[in-house]
Amino acid sequence: MKTHLPRLATALICSLLLFGCAPTLPTPSPLPDPAASDISADTKDGNFLTTDDPVWGDAKAPMTMVVFSDFQCPFCAQLAQTLDKIEADWIKTGKLKVQYRDFPLAGHKNSLSAHIAAAAALRQGKYWEYHQRLYREQASWETLKTPSDYLVKLAQDLNLDMDKFVSDYNDPAIVRELIDDRNAGRRTGMEGTPAFLINGKLYQGALPIDKLVKELEATTHPKP
Repeated sequence: MKTHLPRLATALICSLLLFGCAPTLPTPSPLPDPAASDISADTKDGNFLTTDDPVWGDAKAPMTMVVFSDFQCPFCAQLAQTLDKIEADWIKTGKLKVQYRDFPLAGHKNSLSAHIAAAAALRQGKYWEYHQRLYREQASWETLKTPSDYLVKLAQDLNLDMDKFVSDYNDPAIVRELIDDRNAGRRTGMEGTPAFLINGKLYQGALPIDKLVKELEATTHPKP
């Protein structure tokens, strides 16, 4: 009788080489509760614009929109879709620049991992691509027991250097930056996500496109 064990062993080794070496991302510990001084501290910029968070559009644009957002929040996904729709008229024309800052909510179990992964993608210049996929595919990962496989696959889809991606994902500096963003968001007086400031004026929730455009126009051409 012929045996097929060698073939089976070879097939198993090939499978392990193809699928068994994908990195696994650890589940991060919850962000610590902030100290009262962290929440009440003054901000140096009334727009809450920073130098270490991603900016979409011309950095010299006269109007600034700073968004505090949660990747697992459905209303944040709605706002992201609205911003995609106004990109041609407001962002690409140099009128508006948009900065996203992290505000992962404790009640969203996969959100913190997603924010850390997006920050790791930022270090390879692929934040916005990662950001868009997270929001567009929110239903695919928000209920997973762990989002590790999805976050790794997304990084691979974007041709990221996986060794660097995993190393950056595990860098405590990213978590510290997320904590700074969350504390800054609380200093704005925001009550939930999404929240955003247009030239320093706070707005709450995912405004429909007509209302958002109205506010942008009013900021561009304020009444005397």
